[in-house]
Amino acid sequence: MEHPGYENEEKLIVKDLGNTDIDLVVLSDTKMNGTGSKQLGDYIHFFSGVPKSERAKILEKDSYGNEVSRIARPLPVEYLLVDVPASTPVNPQYTFNSDPSKEPFPIENRLIETQLQDFNALSQYLSQFGPQDFYTAITDFHLLLYISTMDMLPMRDYMGPLLEAIRTKNLELAEEWSRSEHWATVEQLIAASSPPPSRPGSVAAGGVSVGIGGASSSGPKWTCSFCTFLNSMNLNECEMCSSPRLTNN
Repeated sequence: MEHPGYENEEKLIVKDLGNTDIDLVVLSDTKMNGTGSKQLGDYIHFFSGVPKSERAKILEKDSYGNEVSRIARPLPVEYLLVDVPASTPVNPQYTFNSDPSKEPFPIENRLIETQLQDFNALSQYLSQFGPQDFYTAITDFHLLLYISTMDMLPMRDYMGPLLEAIRTKNLELAEEWSRSEHWATVEQLIAASSPPPSRPGSVAAGGVSVGIGGASSSGPKWTCSFCTFLNSMNLNECEMCSSPRLTNN
């Protein structure tokens, strides 16, 4: 039995073949059942279809809750949806962290793990290194991704010499780039956004900040890595966003 409407398709096929000089044509998805042949103008159409009884079937429940089988055409969208588990290790290994003794730069797209890439994270990360350690600091892969696209001052167009220095492990070329006008602007922004070291309890002074908010107005605080809220030291999760306190806080 032919598929309804296939007769019109046959007429179009015969018309197209009459306008060409082709001896052999292969047709796909003709909706023909069984095996046989048929005359199409000056051509003979040999077909081999799959009987309905042998077609792929799926099980689904009817209105009474009974499982019934039906031909898998069209294939339900639910059969195309696949659950892909996604997780991260409890103890991550930072492949791109060139100095394991330093706290690595936050990883992009990990907000659920309270890893936030922002200018404050950039300032805190670079504060771990001295001026002579620029090459070691800048070779963090996630840091390079951030400074190339950061909203305040994207560096993508100026990072060519730096990336070449990292690729060739050329410390002199990296140091030369660190004295460029573009990186100097970043350093000035970091200096302007960082609290003065003389302020008691400031991060820059090596201590924890004393700020507004939290359970009390004085005493040591720890900074939430997700929302930067200052929390009392006796709290194990952020009072503002409920994110867990990281071990380094």
